[in-house]
Amino acid sequence: MRLHNITSNLGHRSHLPKPIVPPKPQAPEGSYVGMSTQQEQVQDDELLASGSDQDEHPATEMSTLLDEMLENLTAKVDHVSEEINTKLDEMSRRLDNLETSILSQTQEEPRQSS
Repeated sequence: MRLHNITSNLGHRSHLPKPIVPPKPQAPEGSYVGMSTQQEQVQDDELLASGSDQDEHPATEMSTLLDEMLENLTAKVDHVSEEINTKLDEMSRRLDNLETSILSQTQEEPRQSS
């Protein structure tokens, strides 16, 4: 009977408190919210004129990181290429040896059969 009361109350959510919705954050002073296009352009121009390194530093880091990754990838590709060429040369040498061996055996067979 008690279980029935618990499960029947699950369908009614009137006893649950309403969720608390945090207020929307206010835009900080000097932000672009509500500014006209001309105001945005003036502020952008001021930022560019100030020579702020904050925007350039991450770009420089990203560029350096990408350069290092590219160098590492190039080195790996060169290494794999060298390994492939070495294996191809070895296979070519083995095939040449096999061909020589087969030719020598075929030349010896007619002599033995006569």
